[in-house]
Amino acid sequence: MIYGSTDKDDRLDAQRLARLARFDHRLLHPVKHRGDELQSDLEVLKARGVLVEIRTKLVNHLRGILKSFGTTIKRCDPTAFKTQAIELIPNELLLGLDPLFETMDEVNAKIRDFDKRIQTLCQTKYKAEADVVCQVNGVGPITGLTYILTIGDVSRFRKSRDVGPYLGLRPRRSESGDSASELGLRAPSTTTR
Repeated sequence: MIYGSTDKDDRLDAQRLARLARFDHRLLHPVKHRGDELQSDLEVLKARGVLVEIRTKLVNHLRGILKSFGTTIKRCDPTAFKTQAIELIPNELLLGLDPLFETMDEVNAKIRDFDKRIQTLCQTKYKAEADVVCQVNGVGPITGLTYILTIGDVSRFRKSRDVGPYLGLRPRRSESGDSASELGLRAPSTTTR
């Protein structure tokens, strides 16, 4: 617990040792579960993410096949990939690749449906929060709603500065004795709380 900590200094090490000695309940982090409604709304974003991954795999697979036949498709938006690729595909490949292009069309349509659902959630159910979060330059409905649903109940944070560490955005420290190393940001956890 002490050695693996990313927030390490002598004072904190001593406190952790003392707590371990008397088994302090503060060593355990309480888990605050999302409500069913928040969790189901977050699943809309997760499902969209899975479809985007599937589309990316399809595009990469098709690019690889076409490259092995000497055809390179310029970088483009995934929704425009079929249009650019279809005219460059050799006829002998078209029959085998057509089902993949049809699947990509279906996946693109599903992603558009999810985008509409996300936009609707931002404009209705989470309007107040989304209006604030989406004021940040570059933050749109998907990023904004992900942030809103990941944070959940904002009242559980005593200070706004507590949100960054909750998301894994804080500098690491390693201070012991006379040395105080400055480390980079801790990589955010890939799990959603």
